[in-house]
Amino acid sequence: MQTYRYLFVLFLFTAALAVAGGGREEAPPVAEPAPAAETPAAAEPARTTSGGGTPIALGDADRYVATVNGVGISRDDFEIALDVTRQRFEMQGRAITADELTDFQAEILEQLIAEELLYQKALTENIREETEMTSAQYQQMRGQFGSDEEWQSALITNQTSEEDLKYQLARNSIIQQLISQAIAETATVPAAEIETFYRENPVYFETGEQVAARHILISTDGMTEEAQITDARSRAEAVREELLDGADFAELARERSEGPSAAQGGDLGTFGRGQMVPEFEDAAFELAVGVISDVVRTQFGFHIIQVTEREESGLIPL
Repeated sequence: MQTYRYLFVLFLFTAALAVAGGGREEAPPVAEPAPAAETPAAAEPARTTSGGGTPIALGDADRYVATVNGVGISRDDFEIALDVTRQRFEMQGRAITADELTDFQAEILEQLIAEELLYQKALTENIREETEMTSAQYQQMRGQFGSDEEWQSALITNQTSEEDLKYQLARNSIIQQLISQAIAETATVPAAEIETFYRENPVYFETGEQVAARHILISTDGMTEEAQITDARSRAEAVREELLDGADFAELARERSEGPSAAQGGDLGTFGRGQMVPEFEDAAFELAVGVISDVVRTQFGFHIIQVTEREESGLIPL
């Protein structure tokens, strides 16, 4: 599968989080990071980091959503992560419900706090960035885009910058080393136990049919006149004809698609049944790999779909 599917999924715990810029005020390494965070309260006085760093005013609820040992988690980072989550749902053809939004807000905050705790712990262990690895990761990401214009467009779409992306890669390098060390210190599970669990619990390893797909969307958002909708369909049909004549799908998606996946060449990643709106899902799962679909209409507009990979249902191999 294409590496750029995961271009901005940089936090370690969930695909719902993408790059959050360097908006935290960093504390010096602390002796014993406490496993807790505090939510800003209007009446609470300013406090400093335990190492005597820059004071962070917890009363400024517009600036921080929480602090971790005196390091503020900015509201901007939180809102960007939440916005990226919304975009991922939109790329799958559905909106986040009110109940899901509440759950995601809690999960995103918890994960931002967990990331900060791990980062602080890693610093106390004198773990530092692996610069060769992060440089290679950055170059791999950059290499997925043919021109600087496409690269800058992708950065803007994901609400980040080159500086913030490199900063997050460096943080992730430090955190990943801490986790690797912890894993290396754990007891090894005997192979026989692993095999027994696998054999006796197949439900944990079953996978449904999945496809990887990309699409070009001609949006009908806000259209009420039949003439507008007819024009949108005509534009979609014209795009399909260009694809059938040999046009590059990714390039055409970046130029013509009116959906949030345009910057990624229309790539939607891999998905199973039940993740897309029915009309889109039905069309995608009926397509053979590489075939250009007919124009498909959904509540979002007119789509031209191409399946790039297909994975049949079955058990994950031991």
